[in-house]
Amino acid sequence: MIKRILILFSLAIMLTAVENEFSIHMVYAESFSDLHNQDHLPQVKQAPIQTMQLTAELEVPNLKEKLVSKLTVEPKIPNLLIHINNEMKRVSETIQENSKAIPETVNESVSIIGNEYISTVTTVGNKYIGNSVYVFGGGRNVRDIARGRFDCSGFVHWAFAQAGIEIGSHTDSIKKDGRQVSPQEMQPGDLVFFDTYKRDGHVGIYLGDGKFIGSQSSTGVAIADMTKGYWKNAFKGRVIRI
Repeated sequence: MIKRILILFSLAIMLTAVENEFSIHMVYAESFSDLHNQDHLPQVKQAPIQTMQLTAELEVPNLKEKLVSKLTVEPKIPNLLIHINNEMKRVSETIQENSKAIPETVNESVSIIGNEYISTVTTVGNKYIGNSVYVFGGGRNVRDIARGRFDCSGFVHWAFAQAGIEIGSHTDSIKKDGRQVSPQEMQPGDLVFFDTYKRDGHVGIYLGDGKFIGSQSSTGVAIADMTKGYWKNAFKGRVIRI
């Protein structure tokens, strides 16, 4: 398509009507940068034609093969110009249609990737429920992970790593890795923080319906309800979306 446009544009500019005869000037350019300096380039002598076959050779640096086009030119220039205009219009419409589809494709891809990571971080830790123990500083080496030995931030760090996402391994660093959203906007996969032994001292992964999964000191990895009791009182509204 681009090849046709280049040749059509060149012909539209170079064709000049002289009564019923045409003077056609051929330019051989080794690169587009040579087009502005044509003094050293050969020209084709003026030739009268009723029907003429023109072979235009254009060599573009990033195209290894030569582009050769054979064109039969009738003595009515308006018909040729109308054809060129129609070709330009058709190409423009094609570009516009293709550009409209790009955002939809990107959005669909982002949505699929987002859903996959959320599914991973919210479920990958289920295998440790009832089969783990809380250990301060745990979850940061292969041996701890194999034995289900986690603290809260170690567990969150590990869960996100299973989805291919690298975040901090301590609550103070984790809350700086994403952006804060309001509790009313909480979604599964968001991180929820609680004021325990210090401000934002505990972190878990929100599951939806007021539940989160985390490694708690009394249970190890478990699902807890943050809408009542201790966790409701400890939650002060900090929600981070990675």
